Formats: sequence, C-alpha cells, structure tokens
Amino acid sequence: MKLVLYSDQIASESAGIDEELMRLLEPSTHRVAFIPSESDRRRRYFARAEEHYGRLGLPPILHCDIDAEWDPRVVAGALACDAIHLGSGDPMALADAIRRRELERPLRDFVGRGGILIGVSAGAMVMSRSLALAAALDDDGVARPVSGGRAKKTGAPSGLGLVEFDFYPHFEEEDSVVRALTELSRSSARPIHACSDSQGIVVDGTATREIGAVVTFHRGAREHDALRARVSRAPQ
Repeated sequence: MKLVLYSDQIASESAGIDEELMRLLEPSTHRVAFIPSESDRRRRYFARAEEHYGRLGLPPILHCDIDAEWDPRVVAGALACDAIHLGSGDPMALADAIRRRELERPLRDFVGRGGILIGVSAGAMVMSRSLALAAALDDDGVARPVSGGRAKKTGAPSGLGLVEFDFYPHFEEEDSVVRALTELSRSSARPIHACSDSQGIVVDGTATREIGAVVTFHRGAREHDALRARVSRAPQ
C-alpha cells in the first residue's frame, strides 16, 4: 500500500512530502491521474496540480472528472495510471461522487495492486474509514465545536477505509480549533492527525511516516508522541 496525504501542495512548503512521493515513484517515469473533488470546468485546480507535478519533472497528468463530466473510458485510463491524485475542495462532495460512481472498490483495488493514491486536503480526508470529521467542519473547512459543524445536517458517510486515522488539513494553532479537535476526538476510537500546509503523512507498505511535526488528538487529549496509526490492508 502506498498513500501520500498532503495538507496542501505548495512548492515553497510541501517539499518534504514531494520528496517522499518521488521516492515512491522512482526510478521510472510515471503517469498521474487527477480526480477533482467536484466538477471544475475551468480546470483551475487541475492546472495548479499539473504545474506542481511538472515542477517535479513528471509528464502531463490526466484529468478525470467523476462528477458532471463522467466518462467511464477516462476513468479506466485513470485506474491504469501509476498514481491517482484525489483533489482538494469539499470532502463530502468527493466522497459522494466516489459513492455514486461506485468507485470505492476500484480505488481500493488500485491501491492493492501497487498504485499510489495521493490525497490533497479533502482527498486525504476521504482515505479514512469515516467522514465524521469532515462532516463536523464549517463551510470554510475549519473545525468548530460539534454543534457548529455540518454533522447533524449531512450525517457522516464512509470513506475509503485505507487508514485507521482521521486527517485534518490546514491546521493552525488557534485555541478554537484545538478545542474543537480535542472535543471531536472524544467520540471516535480513531486518532485525528492534524497537519499544517508543510506537513503530511506517507504510508509505504506497513510503514507510516509523518512529515513535519504532525499534531495528534486522541480520546479527548492532544498528543505529541510518535504517530501510532494502524494502517488497514486494502480489501481483497
């Protein structure tokens, strides 16, 4: 299993995670497919991702919309690539599109046969077993007290179930965010790993590495010790 979870892809900040990705991709040239969190006909997020991968020396990436521009032939091409990028944006919209298009099993199979799954922000959040954390975010994607999130309105759909932790991107040391993540961690057996935009998590086989000082919230407490996430195997 090869997973790369970015908080964000910013050339000046995500170099450490980029290095880990390139280590997984080497030594041959690889093709990356880009799945946006929801339709983006102007290709703004796609252009940003293509520029990022171009700086890393990778060939042009494949755009694969699984929402309004759904095309089974393009999806088949994406699943034949060496890596798939799940884009940033709305994690609930991305999870819904994956579910509607019945792509949970194909994506798990892709990972199971050695494909690299890259998640950026929302794309990283859907790798968890549940989107309860995503459902509790406000409309700006910020953790707020449980009563202020979207969980009661939308419920908590399941994610891909590739990791046994929840991922919180764009983490900043704000008292309200820390209190909210601490409170949200009380209701889940899974730890919440909070990453700033220069941090991330890389799973390579049974090894899980944190890039940067990832902050962990678990069972109502903030932890600073080594990352102890249990990584599940892709369903057979």
